[in-house]
Amino acid sequence: MPVEPGAAIVRGRFGAATPAAIALREAMHFDDPMVTSERTERVGDFDVTTLWLRVPGDPSARHWLVAGWMEGTDLAVCTFRFHGITDDLTPDEQRWGDALLARVLVRENFQAGALPAVRLRGSRDGTLPVFGPRSSG
Repeated sequence: MPVEPGAAIVRGRFGAATPAAIALREAMHFDDPMVTSERTERVGDFDVTTLWLRVPGDPSARHWLVAGWMEGTDLAVCTFRFHGITDDLTPDEQRWGDALLARVLVRENFQAGALPAVRLRGSRDGTLPVFGPRSSG
């Protein structure tokens, strides 16, 4: 089960008081039936919304774990696409998602005016690394 990481920032498209949950829906064009779970928590200086999304009709990725937060009028987004085989979120996907969020959602990564000391290295062929449990089979 590969897990594909991603990140994006949407600059200046939202009002400063826009909650991340609303900004995520507008920027990513998903609706409530796609959301399997959602929560917002304070991490460092930001309110961070995390969502599990079901991706309908995409055979390459069944679930998307999304974390988003507002930095003024900018929306910052960190995503993990899970290439599962079922429409329902599996216990393994939930465990891996929880482990990824535990590594990402730490106070040190969410300080206003400071970049976190993290780096995502690509492989030699230019693709992003793959996370998650090995496929059985």
